[in-house]
Amino acid sequence: MSDEKEEQRIISIDGEKPIKIGIDHSESYMPMDDYKANGYKPIIKRDCHFCKKCVNHYKDMYESGLTSEPFMPTCEGDYRLLAKKLESSDLSDEEVEHYKVIQDPVAWAKFEFDWEARWYQQEIMRCSSQFKAIRAGRRVGKTEAMSVLALWKLFTNGGLTNRQFEILVLAPYQPQVAKIFDTMRDFIGRSTTLNMPGMIKRNVLNPQMIEFSSGGVIRGWSSGAHSGAKSDKVRGQDADFIIMDEVDYINDSDIEVIMAIMASHPTCELIVSSTPTGIRKKLYNWCYDKSQGFKEFWFISAESPSWTPKVDHMFKQNYSKTGYDREFLAEFGDEAEGVFRSEDVNRSLSDYTYEDCVPHIESKYVIGVDWGKTTGTHIVVTEAMNLDDKTIYKAVEKHIIRTQEFQQIEAIKKIMDLDKKWGNQTAYIYVDAGYGHVQVEMMWKYDVDYPQERTRYKERVKPITMNTNIEISDPVSGLPIKKPVKQFMVDASCRAVEMRQVIFPASEDTTTRIVPSEIPFADIGILQQMRNFKIIKYSPTGVPTYSQDYEHTLTAWMLAIMGHVLEFSDMKKIEYIMDVAYSLGFSSDSDQEHQFPELAKLDKEVELEEAKAFQKKVQEDLKPQKRSDEDQGETLIEGSDIGLYVSRRQTVSRTRGESVKPRMGYYGKSPRSNYRGRRNI
Repeated sequence: MSDEKEEQRIISIDGEKPIKIGIDHSESYMPMDDYKANGYKPIIKRDCHFCKKCVNHYKDMYESGLTSEPFMPTCEGDYRLLAKKLESSDLSDEEVEHYKVIQDPVAWAKFEFDWEARWYQQEIMRCSSQFKAIRAGRRVGKTEAMSVLALWKLFTNGGLTNRQFEILVLAPYQPQVAKIFDTMRDFIGRSTTLNMPGMIKRNVLNPQMIEFSSGGVIRGWSSGAHSGAKSDKVRGQDADFIIMDEVDYINDSDIEVIMAIMASHPTCELIVSSTPTGIRKKLYNWCYDKSQGFKEFWFISAESPSWTPKVDHMFKQNYSKTGYDREFLAEFGDEAEGVFRSEDVNRSLSDYTYEDCVPHIESKYVIGVDWGKTTGTHIVVTEAMNLDDKTIYKAVEKHIIRTQEFQQIEAIKKIMDLDKKWGNQTAYIYVDAGYGHVQVEMMWKYDVDYPQERTRYKERVKPITMNTNIEISDPVSGLPIKKPVKQFMVDASCRAVEMRQVIFPASEDTTTRIVPSEIPFADIGILQQMRNFKIIKYSPTGVPTYSQDYEHTLTAWMLAIMGHVLEFSDMKKIEYIMDVAYSLGFSSDSDQEHQFPELAKLDKEVELEEAKAFQKKVQEDLKPQKRSDEDQGETLIEGSDIGLYVSRRQTVSRTRGESVKPRMGYYGKSPRSNYRGRRNI
């Protein structure tokens, strides 16, 4: 490729020739592995060499008029092909075999770490495409693959240029960056070669950095919660190889900075990965618009050996269909769809009216309340009844207390009347605590003032704070699960709608033109609010932010559904905890491990105990010390003997006949023989 053409392509990636807004690339999209068409069955093993599969795939797209060139990525094929060119050279068989191991990142990882990559990890690692985009379900092992690839790149490229080989790792939050570095340190700790004395110049924890004596360095940065929060720290960095993990959760400003780095380094390689957010951002464009030159890798969670029917069932029980498709099938979904799918909403209509509804002694009732200062108080009563061994949630009554003098007093009276009517003082009352703390205390105090009525409001009125966590027990494992309250409420409601467990009267299906100054909230039915309810963005940890326009009656209904799930369903709560405000950051455990410990237990790829053991080794055996005199603001691990062998003499290349700089390499070690010589790599 000419320099001019290369520059044009990089500029295109940098944004000077951006994708036009509004273009739907899904119509011209053809995945190499169409999981959807195959019923999301795992591939297990490729039926032919992945390069052949890829070349034929691009050829098919070109012949179908979907691409402008027969092959779009910048790629030299399987890394192993480069080693085959040496078979006819003057190198000995042992030396050729030695080089083959070095040239193949998969063989190198097996040799150095005794780590065997899965078939799809092998494809990611052996593909030489300059730009790679990985959309993968949770727990497929992409972090391991990218970490090994980074170490291999550093090992095979360190010292080959006039400047040091630099790798940049970017993720939304610092714990995510730390996870990648911990994985790399774990691999380094397994290697005899990489543990040779004096090879690690600096091993920094804050900010994350591993610097080798050979000149190679790996730096890690986090994006942060707000746009542009840490762009200045990334700006000005150099890089030969860049990893962006969970790229769909990284701020656009930070991505722009990364693209600027690449524009100044035309040979820089980029690998991005993420589970889709459901919002069509960079990852969607890089996968769907083949003109940008990214080689797409798409792998579902079921490809992982740790994926079992039990694990699959667990996640299907705890996620809505949309959430499951995104997190574990790595599907982008339909951007036009809201939180509730239209087809599911349409199926929830039933032929009855609120006036037809009467209490049933065998049914269970929950009253949902959304208190608002200016939007009125919205109250929805839901009935849980058993129909053909299936729980059906029926909306049986709805009230909206208009904004007026003594609005909250009137609302409390109405709730108490509905409680007597439907639950006979046995119903649970789930209320939004955002503007309802005083009202809740008034109902609790009623128990004290009128004990003879035995209202038990203290037991039955549950204030729900949306920005907190809730702890429940998993129906499969029995282990505790923590989730953000609002996300749990929405997911529980979505699942009920998807499973055809919800029915509404026809009066809730409105098409009211929403004009705040003219139309009262009472005219907007719950189903119309469902169709307008959307996710507007995701936090870097994957927590959604929902629209907040005309969803007040919907919120009251979702609170009622949440009450049914927590009080009466199979998902019994161990403890009902609403005491910790939800943070956008990560805890010490990964988000998925914290929420779903059963999967973390089953997932062998994480190897948490080994990682902890390595950390302990670094901290205790190598006696870490602070170097505040040299590196203020950095936490250093001193005395580390982890590193690469570096030849300290000038050598002459046998293949090129030129003097070269000191380089990283093996010493006294060969995969097939006791190789005694020194050879620079």
